[in-house]
Amino acid sequence: MLLSLNPMPFLNVFTGKQVMVKRNKGLEYKGYLLSADGYMNRKIVNTEESENGAFLLIFPFYVCVGIYA
Repeated sequence: MLLSLNPMPFLNVFTGKQVMVKRNKGLEYKGYLLSADGYMNRKIVNTEESENGAFLLIFPFYVCVGIYA
């Protein structure tokens, strides 16, 4: 029997808190989680972007980080 898990209750715990999202190509985003949806798209505000640990940018607005973004 395959167990299906819903990630939304887990993500909702972190809404409004500081999070770090790592992408599979080495990009990392640190900021405050504004919202998330069932497709694993996330909106993060006051975002810092880094690549392989090297600081790149600060975004004062929100960044959408999704599976295909």
